Amino acid sequence: MTVSGQGPVEPPGVSIVIAVLNQVDYTRRCLDSLRANTDIPHEIIIIDNGSSDGSDGVCAAAGCRVIRNEENVGCARAWNQGIRAARFPLIVIMNNDIIVPPGWLRALVEFWQRAGFDLISPAVINGPVCENLPDLAVEYCRYFAGRRRTGWRGDCFLTSRAVYDKVGLFDERFVRGGFEDDDLDIRLRRAGLRSAITGATLIHHFGQITQRALAGGTWKRVKNPNKTLLERKWGWRLQLRRVRKELAKLWFRLRFPDFHGRDPYDVLVIWENEEIDLARGIKQRRQAAGNGSPTRSILLRKSDG
Repeated sequence: MTVSGQGPVEPPGVSIVIAVLNQVDYTRRCLDSLRANTDIPHEIIIIDNGSSDGSDGVCAAAGCRVIRNEENVGCARAWNQGIRAARFPLIVIMNNDIIVPPGWLRALVEFWQRAGFDLISPAVINGPVCENLPDLAVEYCRYFAGRRRTGWRGDCFLTSRAVYDKVGLFDERFVRGGFEDDDLDIRLRRAGLRSAITGATLIHHFGQITQRALAGGTWKRVKNPNKTLLERKWGWRLQLRRVRKELAKLWFRLRFPDFHGRDPYDVLVIWENEEIDLARGIKQRRQAAGNGSPTRSILLRKSDG
């Protein structure tokens, strides 16, 4: 970032808060990625929710500040511990199953500085297989660095301490994980604060690794008590929010049946079975080989079609 008549202005420092519960291999990969690709002042705060696989030792050896809980206190409480411990004015909360490309945090902070949003998330690829993210991110940003839309994602987001001072920290009545981010989103909107997902940088999210491990194969079929709490807490406001989302999904399902209610023009959130036609700026279903694996990059150039 530069200011007229002055030299480059260094972005402010950022505290990166990550809650972990086992899954040490994903955590190690995440930390290696952060260490190699983060080029502005930062600290990494790990909240260990009672891991039994040595995660706390691995994180401490990597130079992180580690806060150890003897049991799983849930995402909301763990994130709050990290926010309270943060030394910098900007705070990123992210999952431990994420990897990032070079310059990711600088790009995210610079977007936050110039665009005037209160809370932001980077563009994301979701899926179990990660391609060559550094090269992929460079090409992606050539096309979509200026793209943005309203919203944010709970797997990785940046905001300031001032936002938490205004709307409060995460509600610790939300146990384990799930819906604490929906609750915060409602409070952000009621406070008149703005959020955005930006194409200024692109990350990869392997996808709810800890939740799946905790709940096994039934994790999506079990009614999360957090959902009941969210319904009790927000009543008609939550119902209105859901009606709007379902109407939008219905429109997209009718207009683009292959996308199961998703917006194919939303190139900021990419799923494992999708690819982007760069010439048209639209997603399409990703081709797969006979064994089900993808046959090409998620970025589809005209010559590839």
